[in-house]
Amino acid sequence: RHTRFKCDWSSDVCSSDLSAGARTESPHPRPYFLYVGRLARIKGVHTLLPQFTRYPDADLLIVGDGEDEARLRSLAAGMPNVHFAGRVANEHLSRYYEHALAVVCPSVGYETFGIVLIEAMRARVPVIARRIGPFPEIVETSGGGLLYEDDDDLPACLAVMQQDGARRAEMASRGYLASCERWTEGVVIPQLLVLIDEARAARARRGVRR
Repeated sequence: RHTRFKCDWSSDVCSSDLSAGARTESPHPRPYFLYVGRLARIKGVHTLLPQFTRYPDADLLIVGDGEDEARLRSLAAGMPNVHFAGRVANEHLSRYYEHALAVVCPSVGYETFGIVLIEAMRARVPVIARRIGPFPEIVETSGGGLLYEDDDDLPACLAVMQQDGARRAEMASRGYLASCERWTEGVVIPQLLVLIDEARAARARRGVRR
């Protein structure tokens, strides 16, 4: 299991001020796209490798470990723009987000939610996600990134993120604001409590009818 950046989900950390503070030193010498997650086949990391042979202008930095790591390293052998960072401690992972052009989520199986998308947005980083499962709703609702369907469409998304700085910055801002408005503790918990109360009331009504 990889170690993931722990966002502060409390609503009071969010504001409309998106100005960057003092930047840290990049963990990688070249421009890079970031994958963060478990290295398992269902996560789709293997689908990224052929596309980065077609995209030499930036690197793919892979953060995480898992049962598919050895196979992925073998597939990436001889690819100078693919790098494995292994496990990264929580206190250091924010630096990887900060300097990424975008976070790529290539899952080939259905995720229950897609927490890495929200983590990236909270770090003010746009995302590129496969159009599958909950990813389209998150990306389209937030405006915080790009979606792709076919693997061959990915290089065009990479190029947009790297070459159009203004658009990338706009997506980063939209994603950050959406994460504050929709996916903070202060927003989600009251909604959850309402659902619990409604379920209890419905159960009580069923009990009365009996």
